[in-house]
Amino acid sequence: YIERLKVGDTQALLGPENRLLMFTLSSGTTSDSKFIPVTTQFLSDYRRGWQIWGVHAYDNRPGLNHKNILQVTSDYNRFQTPAGIPCGNSSGLAGAMQRPVVRFLYTIPFIVSKIENPLAKYYMILRLALADDNVGLITTANPSTVMQLATLADAEKESLIRDIADGTFSERFAISQEVRQAIHRRLSRRRPRRARQLEAVVAKSGVLRLDEVWPRLEQLAVWMGGSCGAYLPSVRQQFGDRIPIRDHGLS
Repeated sequence: YIERLKVGDTQALLGPENRLLMFTLSSGTTSDSKFIPVTTQFLSDYRRGWQIWGVHAYDNRPGLNHKNILQVTSDYNRFQTPAGIPCGNSSGLAGAMQRPVVRFLYTIPFIVSKIENPLAKYYMILRLALADDNVGLITTANPSTVMQLATLADAEKESLIRDIADGTFSERFAISQEVRQAIHRRLSRRRPRRARQLEAVVAKSGVLRLDEVWPRLEQLAVWMGGSCGAYLPSVRQQFGDRIPIRDHGLS
């Protein structure tokens, strides 16, 4: 049935009122990735679940109000089936469909998810996020992503601070012209004051620690169950006891 959906035969599984939007892909840990249909009903339920999660998260941490969100997602349109159906990450689709007033709260523009090279993508995320001193929530599925960001932030601290001060983006990381043009205004803004704040963090201990670069950070949100739990001691070591971790749960 899934193979028939992939070539455009949506009647194999779906009624006319439940339109196929994309396929989200499983991680492919034990075999090839599974193609999971994302329909209008699927997306509605998915977004409703996250709205409930968000209400509880903000009720528990009222300080999150009026602070920005650092979210790391993947592209919902990494490639397409023969029928032109996008395949990728369902959270990316939800992000792309956010209302502009909601999208304003997110530090990382959706188009950054389209950067294919992982190292370039993470550097871009850090380049944009470190320039923002009002991050209150960091959210991504796998806690290993948080640790990759933390490791890269310290390894590239001189380059990142220089880029933030000068309004540039290191030429060592290749990104498409589409992405570069879409966020040119944000990248080109010089922030010498913010760069000095980051330099002070490094001067304190010799390390660019993420828990210190965002003094208003209130919450981490990642998966905590299953194999993801193995990363939590490292995450807590990076962020200390001040920052609570909230489980994404089964979304």
